[in-house]
Amino acid sequence: MHDICEGVGPYAIELVLQSLIDKRFVTLDLVNQRIAEFNYSMSDRNSKPPELTLQRIRLQAAEFWCLCRNIPLIIGSSVPRGDPHWQLLIALLDCMSIVFAPEVTANLADFLSYLVEEHHTQFRLLFPDKPLLPKHHFMIHYGAKMKQFGPLICYWCMRFEAKHRFGKEVSSACRNFMNICKTVAARSQHRLANDLLNHTLLKPVVSSGTPSLVVIQNLDNSIAEAICSHFTLEHQDEVYILSSCQLGHYGFKPGCHVVIDVIDGIPQFGEVLLIVNMLNTVYLVSKCSNTYYFDEHYYSYSIEEKSQIVIIPVEKLKVSHPLACHKILADGKEHLFINTRHKLF
Repeated sequence: MHDICEGVGPYAIELVLQSLIDKRFVTLDLVNQRIAEFNYSMSDRNSKPPELTLQRIRLQAAEFWCLCRNIPLIIGSSVPRGDPHWQLLIALLDCMSIVFAPEVTANLADFLSYLVEEHHTQFRLLFPDKPLLPKHHFMIHYGAKMKQFGPLICYWCMRFEAKHRFGKEVSSACRNFMNICKTVAARSQHRLANDLLNHTLLKPVVSSGTPSLVVIQNLDNSIAEAICSHFTLEHQDEVYILSSCQLGHYGFKPGCHVVIDVIDGIPQFGEVLLIVNMLNTVYLVSKCSNTYYFDEHYYSYSIEEKSQIVIIPVEKLKVSHPLACHKILADGKEHLFINTRHKLF
């Protein structure tokens, strides 16, 4: 969080964007316009980055994480392939894809050390007059610490900062100048007691809204056939249809994309068509996609939609957050791209 999202990352993006503007590939107004108009996924909408100023990019950690992952799709079509400054941004994303992964291997940890060295070397070649930050040095130790303690995302500071946010808000709102520590502690105890009494502290992993009862034959033919085949039902039977569901902190709605499976390190995506509640289990009825290749320039997977429909319990998803599909004009024709938050295997 502090090393990359509030240090190395904004520093690199500021320099890279300034270089692209100097080369007349983009303008700051164009970048801000595309950031405002971009179709963010449901899991990213609360972290949508604000308008940028190049004098000093100041973003919250979540806003930078959202911007850095999506900026290849936001302005990648305006940057020629192989541009050295753009490659520096891709090198940073290579590091982040492992740093933010919830599961890693020892080989990936070793590979991360190599990627960090390559990123720093490329930075010095492109910006010899710009100093490396102390946070650049901290990244050198990530691979070794990952092998020693496990994935870095499991103990990063973001969760501690989220816990402290309530105390910061209380101290700002209560205007106590005598014993602010006692006030914050008391308010925190009151909040915890309220959560325990209302049974809101430990929420179910999967939750859903109010279901509606629908006759299967009233659904689209392909969806009805898939539901009948999967659950061994008849077309005259009824099923409960949900407008949305929630897995942990993330919500899913029809139209979002999910990772159905990972085969040989390549994720297989699906578009959610319907959400069904059957015997207190939430299922996603999804239309599969073919994953062609990983496009490094856009740092996303190129896909093509198929007609095959699969039904999968929401708890069995390979990734616990929804994704978005983007139609980008690349190399003279339109492509469908989906980017992931981290490396999958």
